[in-house]
Parts: sequence; C-alpha cells; structure tokens
Amino acid sequence: MAVYKDAVGLPIALECGTDITAATTRQIKYRKPDGTTGTWTAVQATSTKISYTTVAGDMNFSGDIYLQAYVVTPSWTLYGDITWLTVLDIL
Repeated sequence: MAVYKDAVGLPIALECGTDITAATTRQIKYRKPDGTTGTWTAVQATSTKISYTTVAGDMNFSGDIYLQAYVVTPSWTLYGDITWLTVLDIL
C-alpha cells in the first residue's frame, strides 16, 4: 500500500518481538526526512505489537520516515528494530 503526504488515519504497527503486556510506556520514535525527531504515544495492538494512527500534521512531508518502537516495563527497556516508510508526494 502506498502512503501519501498528509495522510490522516494511517495505522502504523511495529512488532516488538517479545511480550510487552506489562509495558508502562509504549512509544514510536520517528525521524522525518528533514531531520525532525519526535515520539508518538502508541497503544498495545497485540501481545507483541504497538500501534499508532496518524493525525493531521504527522505526515506533512514526502520522503522516508524512520520508525522505532520504544517500550518500558517495570523490569526492562526495549528499543525495536529501526524501519522506514516512504511517504510519496501528492498531485
């Protein structure tokens, strides 16, 4: 599925590779093509996945956005694999 600039309501799910049901913090860290970094507060999608749904302003660019899961439980902190999503320009 292609993703386009200014997409709203786009579900983004990241696999963490381990059970995260005890997590107290669930975030998706991102780096936009212009170098802007930030975090989105995620929710638990499955026992091993977190997800976030984009809102206005999240995808206000075209190019590659890099994404990484960040999860904290009472006993450990997890950084997931870095992945990317290519956001295409609109007409």
